[in-house]
Amino acid sequence: MEHITTKKEPDIIMVSPLELTGRDVLRLKHEYETETDGFTISSRGCDVILLNKDIEGAEEIRALVLNIMGRRYCDDSLTEKLLDEFEERTDRAAYLALFRIWHNWREARQQADKKERAEWYIREFRNQRLSLSPKKKGMLQMLFNIGYGLYDGHHRCDFETGQLYCYLYGYMCGKGLLK
Repeated sequence: MEHITTKKEPDIIMVSPLELTGRDVLRLKHEYETETDGFTISSRGCDVILLNKDIEGAEEIRALVLNIMGRRYCDDSLTEKLLDEFEERTDRAAYLALFRIWHNWREARQQADKKERAEWYIREFRNQRLSLSPKKKGMLQMLFNIGYGLYDGHHRCDFETGQLYCYLYGYMCGKGLLK
């Protein structure tokens, strides 16, 4: 099952290099290409950031990281200033690690936003008591199966095309183009 974050901002945990778990050490060595004694920042999943509490100005860096992680885009002047300040306080490797963590966090938040929106749609469907007649349910299943490639002789397993056919059927029914 895929994990979708429920947090509006990532947790920032201050740790010393000795408090890192085995997974954290492996991530530092292989993903961030740094040793445990020289680490500044790392991640644990998409919604937890590990920050070395033994570095100089750790609390100020923590506040800076939290501010950067709250930014939606990285191409505005304020975010660039924040990232530059982070790089001045740390080093280039930490800057690149933070940028990677920020990018992963933005992708996770976008997924969470989409999920929240989809759940809202589902609540609206249920509130409106929208349902399909057995005839339309059968048609949707057939359209999906054809798009999926179930009847092609060799299975394509094309889930996206099956979904697209169902969507287009619903769209055309809504426009009154199909009866």
